[in-house]
Amino acid sequence: MRSRSWPVFLIALGSLLGLIFVPGIAALRRTARIYNDFREIQLRYDENARNLKILSDRMFAISILMREFLLDPGSSANAAYKQRFHLNRQDAQQQTKKLQSSLRAEDRVIVDRLDAGLQEYWRAIEPVLDWTAKERAEKASFYLRQQQRPHRETIMLLADEVDRLNRSNYEQQLGDMQASQNELRGGLEHAMWLAIALGVLVIGGSVARIWMLERSSAEQRSKLEKLSTDVLRAQEDERRMISRELHDEVGQMVTGLKMELAALARLREAPVEQFQEHLTEAKELAERTLRAVRNLAVGLRPAVLDLGLAPALDWLARDVSRRSGLQVNVETSGDLEKLPEPLLVCVYRVVQEALNNTVKHAKAGKARVQVRGERQDVRLRIQDDGVGFANRPTNGLGLAGIEARVKELGGTIEIRSTPGGGTDLQVAVSRL
Repeated sequence: MRSRSWPVFLIALGSLLGLIFVPGIAALRRTARIYNDFREIQLRYDENARNLKILSDRMFAISILMREFLLDPGSSANAAYKQRFHLNRQDAQQQTKKLQSSLRAEDRVIVDRLDAGLQEYWRAIEPVLDWTAKERAEKASFYLRQQQRPHRETIMLLADEVDRLNRSNYEQQLGDMQASQNELRGGLEHAMWLAIALGVLVIGGSVARIWMLERSSAEQRSKLEKLSTDVLRAQEDERRMISRELHDEVGQMVTGLKMELAALARLREAPVEQFQEHLTEAKELAERTLRAVRNLAVGLRPAVLDLGLAPALDWLARDVSRRSGLQVNVETSGDLEKLPEPLLVCVYRVVQEALNNTVKHAKAGKARVQVRGERQDVRLRIQDDGVGFANRPTNGLGLAGIEARVKELGGTIEIRSTPGGGTDLQVAVSRL
């Protein structure tokens, strides 16, 4: 059977491209996902930091506001201070809600404590904003030192704790992203080394296969040159044989016929018995000459092919059996009518050469020839019960000639043989 290595290399190249393409696409997608996750983490961290900064600014603004209010000797500015306080408080409350929505559920307890501290701070401030100028002058120092400062410091400590938590979450998420990047890098490195190893195997296999093909091509070229030489020698031998047959046999018989005709011309007035004897001899020479010419013509192109392939093969089988004693059984089936001349001659010559090889080398007692005409091609099978062979013979023109005829018409040939198990020759030749 002919070795077919292209499917293996095709699969290997497909696997190599898959190792390059699939991990590459996966890496691009995962890189995009990591980038989006990093961007989201960074935006969340910046938003939390910004909210804490605004909250700290509002707390500082309220602290300044309360100091100004307590030091203001006027008695008609309470409403303005209350309005400024409520605006800052509202802004601080909004930042607290944003912090609650952006942090994880398990981290919101700290924001809840911060919110509770803010609510307590607001409750402590609201009554102060109703103080009169006299009450502010009397209680300002005590309130700033004993109430506002502790509340503000508590809130700022809680805000610092939220800030540390925000930074801690940010660093933890960055660590998770770094681990994901390391995992991605490890997977890509693994795929890269695997692709390199597979590429080395593909290259090595390709080089080895090319080297084997080049060596096989050189051997086939050498065999082809030898075969061409043998074919030329065989053609010369065939020409020599035809020339010898024409000169030695046909030429002598024609010469004898000429002499008999000359004798008949001299014996026109001779007794009838002598004339009849030379006439009979001339007829026999003419028949033998015609038979010799017919045998030569059959060797070049059997006239029996004009009757069709099946009759020609039957005649060939009988002729081989008569000359060699080999029992040949011919079976034909299917459409074998109106075959093209090249195909007709090819099938006949393949059977003829195969049977000649069987007679010469196989030491077989029986041979079976099966010819089946199908829609697209003609299939031929020749089997014998001879000695067979383990390795196909490299010398001789028999099998090489059969292969040359079949391949010339684009057909296929398969030869199976085992020592002691006979030989099985299968041929398929297209009708087109």
